[in-house]
Amino acid sequence: MGKFSQILSLVKNYRLQVIMAFIYNFLNAILSLFTFAALAPILRIIFQVTDDEPTAPVMTSAFSFKYYYELLCYKLDVYIENDNAVLVLTYICIFTVTLALVKNFVYYLGLRNIAFIRTAVIRDLRKHIYDHMIRLSLGYFTNERKGDIMSRLTNDLMEVEVSVIGAVESLVKSPIMVIASLAFLFAIDWRLTLFALIFLPLSGYLISRVAKSLKNAARRGKDALGVLMSVIEETLSGIRIVKAFNAEDEMTERFDGENENYYRLMMRLYRREYLASPMSEFISIIVISILLFVGGQLILTAGPDGQFMDGSLFVVYLIVFSQIIPPARSLSDAIFKINKGSASIDRI
Repeated sequence: MGKFSQILSLVKNYRLQVIMAFIYNFLNAILSLFTFAALAPILRIIFQVTDDEPTAPVMTSAFSFKYYYELLCYKLDVYIENDNAVLVLTYICIFTVTLALVKNFVYYLGLRNIAFIRTAVIRDLRKHIYDHMIRLSLGYFTNERKGDIMSRLTNDLMEVEVSVIGAVESLVKSPIMVIASLAFLFAIDWRLTLFALIFLPLSGYLISRVAKSLKNAARRGKDALGVLMSVIEETLSGIRIVKAFNAEDEMTERFDGENENYYRLMMRLYRREYLASPMSEFISIIVISILLFVGGQLILTAGPDGQFMDGSLFVVYLIVFSQIIPPARSLSDAIFKINKGSASIDRI
């Protein structure tokens, strides 16, 4: 992680863009939750979930989500009782579309800042590596293979951009969405949310077990690619000698051996890497299925307080919970990317 911290030190040169990216992603998360929350009153109107005699709720706490939701439902029931259901539905739909437009514009601004950080950091890293390389002694270039040096300046640097910088993007965007969504879910029903969170440690344990073996496999793969590039470089630079001594078969055999070794190493690497996403998705489906079962019981039977859970609100709960899955999966993928990219950082 020491090498990874050096990459992060380059990110610190663009503090303003990082802060703006956090702000834009925070606003995007809040606007997303408001957009999903707007679905609850729409569902109430469409499925005609209204009280026969609307009664105003009593405020138990100024920070009670339940009170404000019941107050909104009360206002809607009053308007619907006066035959204004279509008008209310129209206003809510316009409000939802406007929120979605603003949300996506803010999301675009956040991506612009992240794109600037990504390209600027790789530019600085490439310049730093080149400045360091050109000042090395002649003995270094005598001992090192040219193909391996070229591999570090091209393939390894590209791997750092895709893996490590891509992981930094996920670390900027995903935690904000996860935290905001969890806060919203706790506000709707803290008991149901706590029940769902029981399964997160299991998911984290399984992912970490796979991630530990990924870094070593990635390092061996990069070393094998460097050797393979060296064989190609030696063949091209000494092609006249190869032809003069009829060494085509010997060089071909050497290349085939290194190429096969690289193939086997990369197959092991990708098998482990691609295991992360299906594993996260499978665990997420299990959790959602359990939530459907438990939440369905809360709708059909009264809880300890003698009240039933609002069906439209439960649908919103499931939608918001499903929105946690992509950023949570992105965080798990970021762990794999960092472990995979760390091998390239070590070589650079």
